[in-house]
Amino acid sequence: MIQIQNALIISSLLLAPAAYAAADPCPAAFAEIATALEAGKPDPVLKYFKQTPKGEAAIRETAANPDAARKLAAAFRGAQLKSLLTNGAIYAGPWEAQPGTVISLEIGTTNTLAGCQVQL
Repeated sequence: MIQIQNALIISSLLLAPAAYAAADPCPAAFAEIATALEAGKPDPVLKYFKQTPKGEAAIRETAANPDAARKLAAAFRGAQLKSLLTNGAIYAGPWEAQPGTVISLEIGTTNTLAGCQVQL
């Protein structure tokens, strides 16, 4: 099943963003990430990120801070496909950098056999 899904993703890259979006595993991953952040649970979030000690600490710190978690969750919930890459995509989502200032947060993704891997 995973091989078929990845074949669809690769084939979609050759077609168009709309076709890619139909097979893209990342929107479901983004929803799971946002839900986990809002609940203050970093472990479900970490499975989507390349593990580094610094990155893990940042995710745990963000999930433990309800305001920071809400802001990052909003960026994932609002993420829209910006551009396609050979093995993934770049999304952009609204992130409240400071009260009243919303900027576009770019979210890079790589499609692997395991699904969507995220890089901020």
